[in-house]
Amino acid sequence: MERVKKPSFYVLLGGLVAGTFDITYACTFWYLKRGVLPTRVLQSVASGLLGDASFTGGRRTALLGLALHYFIATSMAVTYFLFARRWSELWQKPWVFGPLYGVLLYGIMNYIVVPVAPNRPDVAPTTRARRNHTGRGRRRFGRDAAHCRGARRRRTRRR
Repeated sequence: MERVKKPSFYVLLGGLVAGTFDITYACTFWYLKRGVLPTRVLQSVASGLLGDASFTGGRRTALLGLALHYFIATSMAVTYFLFARRWSELWQKPWVFGPLYGVLLYGIMNYIVVPVAPNRPDVAPTTRARRNHTGRGRRRFGRDAAHCRGARRRRTRRR
């Protein structure tokens, strides 16, 4: 008999999986586009908290950026979980609502969070960068977070 895991396990798993795909995509994208090293990408995440000082902190600020990234990813998975408890369609159809949630997160992060960050870029994302991030990374983030929630529900019903 398989032991049913608590919802928190699946929410944390969703944050871990989605966060891993997201940061891997971001590091790969910026390395291929501009030769930006992963350390610098992670420092840019930490700069939301530390400002420009994050770029002189070496590995410490990169690790802080990684921790912040996973905190944000897990928070996004928790948010989806909380809404899915109220609206069952969210966990019944993760392949529909997960990508939509990812697009919503993209909009929030790029048009609300980043503009108020202390080191905000002077220009909005280019159309091509916006299409790449929305088309690949963010939809996948929402789908992965939603799918982990749906997997938990399906296992619970089998018992």
